[in-house]
Amino acid sequence: MRALLLLLALGLSSSALGAESSVPLLSVTPGAGGQVLGVPGASLPWLLLFPFLPALLLANLETRQGELETSGIPEHLAYRVASLGVMSAALDIVHLARSGRKVEEVALVYFGLGARFGLDRLRSAGNSIAAETPWQKAAVAAVIDDLFSYQSILASRVIGETDGARDPVDAWLAERGHVVERIDQTLVDFRNATALDLAMLTVASRQLRALVES
Repeated sequence: MRALLLLLALGLSSSALGAESSVPLLSVTPGAGGQVLGVPGASLPWLLLFPFLPALLLANLETRQGELETSGIPEHLAYRVASLGVMSAALDIVHLARSGRKVEEVALVYFGLGARFGLDRLRSAGNSIAAETPWQKAAVAAVIDDLFSYQSILASRVIGETDGARDPVDAWLAERGHVVERIDQTLVDFRNATALDLAMLTVASRQLRALVES
């Protein structure tokens, strides 16, 4: 389903994938109040998310774009393909912004949570797990899907429960120190592991679920 939505989003972008253009995939200016298409007051079709991306995610995007260009893919197309992960996030952010909050506020919370808990790293680790059976592949895919879902749900809760906070992510997490501490310890173990497997990814996902339900 997520892949289908990504394809639809690409089809709605300002030019087709093969079109000659040096304009980045998401480089359109938000309308008044930072709104987008489908959000009250919107006038433009897509988001300007890149100013809100964490440094690690930007670095990964640039690395992926460089790899694609090295393999012979034109610059504009390499940028678009490398940006697919951001397009996936954009779908969630558009949905969350329908509550009436500015896109930039939603994006800062969404990506802030992702950076705080290394969710992109967890999803990448999941994609690198060698699944030997269809059931294992389905299990890995389900956990990765859960990580996307948790990021969106957590962003929604932070936005809805910290109105006016200077740093909404830190303010919301500060009230759940015990749960956050357990997650941080799990993530330390995750980073220090010599090999990653489905069991470890599942434990990390379960810890994040406890935060969602807190």
